[in-house]
Amino acid sequence: MQVSGQTADAIDPIRLSALLVGMAEDALAGLKTAQADVQNDPEYARFVTDAECVLNLARFYRTKLEAATEKGLYDEAGDAQHYDRMLQLDTESVSHYAALAQLATQAYRHATDLGYYYRWDVPGKGFEEEAAF
Repeated sequence: MQVSGQTADAIDPIRLSALLVGMAEDALAGLKTAQADVQNDPEYARFVTDAECVLNLARFYRTKLEAATEKGLYDEAGDAQHYDRMLQLDTESVSHYAALAQLATQAYRHATDLGYYYRWDVPGKGFEEEAAF
């Protein structure tokens, strides 16, 4: 992995996040394929919803990592292409989070056990404001 002209012997977070997205896509595809054999089982439907949420979350984090990398490249080189790509990726990450929030809000009461004030849409609004800067 190389950042700011320096190399590090570490796991590349973008490659790792792409791997996790691929794994989430495979898991969801497998569940949907098997779903025909499990008709009208509400518990199985919840597994599918969970897998869809995991996939949206993985896509969200992957695009956020890519956007952060583009920001670093822009800061380093001043190349407007990196800036434009950062904005595109940041906007894409917001859409992934919105998809997650929509699914999760229907499936789960709260995003955490901390209480009602922490709903799925609360951080989504912050991500939208960040993308609109």
